Amino acid sequence: MAGSDVAYRPATPADTRALNEVGERAFDDLALRHGWSDTPIDDTGIERELEAQRSLYRHLAETSDQFWAAERQGRLVGYARSIVRGPLRELTELFVLPESQGIGIGSELLRRAFPVTTAETRGILATPDLPALACYLNAGLTIRFPNYGFARPPEDAPLPSDLDFEPISEEPASLAALDRIDDIVLGHRRTVDHRWLLADRAGWLYRRGRTVVGYGYAGRQSGPFALLDPTDFPAVLAHAEAMVARVGHETFSVVVPMVNETAIAHLLGRDFRLDPFFSYLMSDKPFGSFERYIETAPTFFL
Repeated sequence: MAGSDVAYRPATPADTRALNEVGERAFDDLALRHGWSDTPIDDTGIERELEAQRSLYRHLAETSDQFWAAERQGRLVGYARSIVRGPLRELTELFVLPESQGIGIGSELLRRAFPVTTAETRGILATPDLPALACYLNAGLTIRFPNYGFARPPEDAPLPSDLDFEPISEEPASLAALDRIDDIVLGHRRTVDHRWLLADRAGWLYRRGRTVVGYGYAGRQSGPFALLDPTDFPAVLAHAEAMVARVGHETFSVVVPMVNETAIAHLLGRDFRLDPFFSYLMSDKPFGSFERYIETAPTFFL
């Protein structure tokens, strides 16, 4: 029987390095097949990517709800992981080495890591890989919209605005303001993710008068941004771009839901380039107000 030599087990912290390499090699294969890259990644590139995302992988491992590994003939060949934030279960990763694809490993990992009965809503930021999309559609998910990256060398040119920009802190009042915005824009809270974001990139609360009306993060990687009023995106993105320019990063990039017309218009007006890589937000039911949102980069979770 196909896949009969595959064993599945809960992943452990000791698997982290090997499984992250599985993810990098599987994504590289996808990038080559879709034309996003024309050069296979080598061992040096793998190490560079793993180091760049070390804190992210640690955060996902420490806050995951389901984390499963697949072994074939004693070798780790695939894994899947999901997190739970309030009513949302989000599949953050599902990767299988190219030579072990097509025999049902991905489907079985999805079944284990993405159960139907333990969350009000299930969602994923999915690559356009057709076999994976078929698995997600068969699991009851629907494509809601695509997400594209926009990037350019940053300029220190903030726009005039009536907003005040206040650094986010881990003080209770600051975290409570983030919870309130997330409740409105996403429909759930994720304080644990904000704590990780604050250690990874700079963050700001946006105030109009005494009222917090949004938040955003920017740095070597940027996002998320969430606003009560989407017409504030030009000022917010210009402020973030200026901050990235001031600290000397070569690129400012954001991942934008393609329903966020205001952000897209601003970015195109600033001559941002579109990244050929894209993803889909898929879910088993509609949620969130994504015309008021920009996603977390890299796109492992919202």
